[in-house]
Amino acid sequence: MFMNIKDKIIESTFKLFITEGYNVSINKITDKAGVSKGGLYHYFRNKDELLEVVIKKYVFDHFNDLSDIVTGSGNFTSKIYKIIEKTLLPFKEIKKHTSKTKNMGYFSIFSVTRQNINLCTIQDNFNKTWNASINSIVKQGIDEGYLNPETDIIGFTSILRLLIEGTFISAFNIPLDEAKAKLEYAIHAILIH
Repeated sequence: MFMNIKDKIIESTFKLFITEGYNVSINKITDKAGVSKGGLYHYFRNKDELLEVVIKKYVFDHFNDLSDIVTGSGNFTSKIYKIIEKTLLPFKEIKKHTSKTKNMGYFSIFSVTRQNINLCTIQDNFNKTWNASINSIVKQGIDEGYLNPETDIIGFTSILRLLIEGTFISAFNIPLDEAKAKLEYAIHAILIH
């Protein structure tokens, strides 16, 4: 399969970021991508812009269809499990590109995201969309009788978010399937009424 130069730079950068962290040099990126610095700078003004594109592609783009999950077919629990699958997609990307299970480099990328104004805006918008989506699914759960009618929707959404973020963190230290199984068990436990 032919990959254009820009996509090759993005993929190579992602592989280096997840194994070495954000501080990887431009020289290493260009070497891995097989392009000159001029070729890299033809597509990206600087490393920060390249980071934005990488994070968008390998993290945020996985969630572009959240509204489709909310409005699509399926009951409350099936939609919750679809959200879980979405949350774990970045880790599946990591697994595809590296055999390492403890990807501290990926953590370092997220630590610099809060220092990048464009990524902060994307993260904040994502958080609003994610919370609104989960709130809608929780309302559906109440309507379908999975949850008590007095369920605090915002509180329940916060609990789900904490469980999913905990899985996100534990996926750095344990196999992805094990992290997913623990998350599904925890969600099943809180859904029992």
